[in-house]
Amino acid sequence: MAKKICSHCVTEPYLNQCILEEGKMNKCSFCKNEGRTFDLEKITRMVKSTLKRHFERTASEPTDRENLIQNMLKEEWERKGEKLQNIIEDQFRIRYEAAQEIADDLIESENHLNDYDSGEDFDDDPHYIEKEITDGQWSSEWDQFTNILKTESRFFNQKLESFLASIFENLNSIITSNNQSVLTKIGPNKEIKSLYRARVFQSRDKLLHALEKPEIHLGPPPSEYASDGRMNARGISVFYGATDKETAIAEVRPPTNSTVAVAKFNLVRTLQLLDLRNLEKTTERISIFSPQYQEKMEKAKFLSKLSSMLTRPIMPDDEVFEYLPTQAIADYLSSQTNIDIDGIIFPSVQGEGTNIVLFKKSSKVNSYKLPTGTETEVRDYEDHEDGGWSNYSIIDWIPKTINTKKRITPKSKIKGLENGALEIDMESIEIHDIGKVKYPTISHRVNRKRIEDPYIETGSQRLRP
Repeated sequence: MAKKICSHCVTEPYLNQCILEEGKMNKCSFCKNEGRTFDLEKITRMVKSTLKRHFERTASEPTDRENLIQNMLKEEWERKGEKLQNIIEDQFRIRYEAAQEIADDLIESENHLNDYDSGEDFDDDPHYIEKEITDGQWSSEWDQFTNILKTESRFFNQKLESFLASIFENLNSIITSNNQSVLTKIGPNKEIKSLYRARVFQSRDKLLHALEKPEIHLGPPPSEYASDGRMNARGISVFYGATDKETAIAEVRPPTNSTVAVAKFNLVRTLQLLDLRNLEKTTERISIFSPQYQEKMEKAKFLSKLSSMLTRPIMPDDEVFEYLPTQAIADYLSSQTNIDIDGIIFPSVQGEGTNIVLFKKSSKVNSYKLPTGTETEVRDYEDHEDGGWSNYSIIDWIPKTINTKKRITPKSKIKGLENGALEIDMESIEIHDIGKVKYPTISHRVNRKRIEDPYIETGSQRLRP
């Protein structure tokens, strides 16, 4: 009579669920309890199939090179991998006695096949290691995606949209190795409550003009002035910010003798962002026995690589073409997903800081509230009664007839400025004069040698290493 094994003796989640759903009521041959059971032979076949798909047997003897190293170090050679029974018992979570029987059956059948069919050596104590997970076809499809964007079609391409949909489907269910979501919320009462944004000025007059309405001129540019960026195409205005002012300044790459204005923008409502820092840690919690295991693990592997591909440094001469993939992704995430995404968090290529881009729909900055009739003056010097002085001052001249305790919100003449996600912190504005810029480098010497070549005189060709 065939031996039976119950769900209590097989605790690996996938196998356990299979037994509970498909097993028949019988007495377990191992724990002697009545319950849902499978034939042990069926579990053995499932184990064998999984071993063949996802594991490989290690060498039972050291290679010549390993022998040489072993002799030099005077150390005993250790076989790689885990014993078959240990894998079945510990990783596949099958009761010890059953694991032992399964291992013995597999070793006997495998060695029989090897002996007569494959010519492999007999191995009565096989060790196995898991096969390395690759990203399968994802990388080649990504290469096709980028090539089509650069050389064939950038608009109205169903194939590209389908590829992006396959990458970002079910974003809210993707988790990281430390059990975090790849979606992050920022805003009031969140870890990230504000963002810093910087702008370079090479003219004193333009700087003073910008300080008259910094919520406009230090915020995202109007569409007609929006140039190509990592996460936006030309003409699409977005808010690029950083979580600290040092990173914000570094990101605008100011030239020597220029001036940088930097300000903090407070978030006034909660936004949801795709966090590329977490995407790098993507994993998939799925049983190795699942038919979808390989497919899902390959995608997780690709997603973990995608973060670095999207944030790698790009040379200025290559930005027009190399930004196309990230621009396409940002455009897709801002409008085509089934969940609301307001932007992307990604690591800075200028240092250890963190950047955030808010898509156009979430990049509006509210106007600064002033009484009607107020005139604003900006000075780049100001004496104080205590004898001190400041480089820059913004003075709001308020009409005497207005009660200054009652602030009146003007009807903004700037379309779409109200009801935004951001408000500027006027007390945070700083002006930075850029001195000499130092670049950390790694130097490499160039050596030039002269070597006499006896073949030159005869006209013979010589292959050189």
